[in-house]
Amino acid sequence: MSDEGNNKNGDDDFIDNEDSDDSNSKNLDKVDSDDNDLDQKSSKEDLDEDDKDKDSTSQDVYPISEQGEAVNANNISKDIKHIAIFLIILLLIFGSFFAYAKYKKSNEFTDPDAMHKANLEGKLPKELGYIYNGFSFIKIDETTWFTKIIVPNVKDGVINLQLRYGPRDLEDVKVSGDINYITQFDSAYIAFDPTSENLSGIAIGAADLTANLMKTLNITPVSACTKNETEACATKNIISCIKDPEYPIYFFRLADNPALIAKGNCLIIEGNGKDIVKAVDRLVLNWYGVMKNPSNISNSVLV
Repeated sequence: MSDEGNNKNGDDDFIDNEDSDDSNSKNLDKVDSDDNDLDQKSSKEDLDEDDKDKDSTSQDVYPISEQGEAVNANNISKDIKHIAIFLIILLLIFGSFFAYAKYKKSNEFTDPDAMHKANLEGKLPKELGYIYNGFSFIKIDETTWFTKIIVPNVKDGVINLQLRYGPRDLEDVKVSGDINYITQFDSAYIAFDPTSENLSGIAIGAADLTANLMKTLNITPVSACTKNETEACATKNIISCIKDPEYPIYFFRLADNPALIAKGNCLIIEGNGKDIVKAVDRLVLNWYGVMKNPSNISNSVLV
């Protein structure tokens, strides 16, 4: 009995020891697990700290110059901006200087008398004037030429003749007949075909011709049409070189090339657009002997 009881008690102690060992083992495993978790958490925190250190370091570290000094990218950007501003200011200064120099040169000759004097002395820039058949021609702007003409019947005996073209630009205008013949009359008709397609050049040419007839030749211009087919011509004289050969007539007619054709009392001024204006300037210079009739003048047939 006693032995059995002892055995039983021994068995119970063995079981209790096994349970105790299992419990201890579990506790140890839990401790190990907790330690591992702590290690992993600590490692993660260490990694996070390393990343933060790297980020902080990457923000603070700059490239090193040859002198061993840190170079700040923001400072570089500011320096480049300052240099660019300085260059722009420098360009503006030089640009203003050259613009002023060009302006001064272009305005050096603004007085017509001073320009004529310089032209006759050969001191005027070629683009501003030249001598043509003994006459001084000066260019005031892109569309205006001047020359001085001696005219006995005007005040002071001299006129400053204004033209749209210089004589060198008018040498291609063909001349036929005595284009000065009808200047002997005290008045003359200025006629045009009102049905012509392009009247802008004719309008300018007729205005220039009218001004010169009145101002320098004391000839009274009379507006006229060759046809009564428009409202503008309803109150004007209807006249033509063929039907009315006894009247002095300046007739504007559209053509491909500029020309002056004289026959008796009729002078036909041909051209289109600016060419017809050139023909008028050629006629005016012919009046004053600046440009002369060609030596091979021939009578033309009026059509």
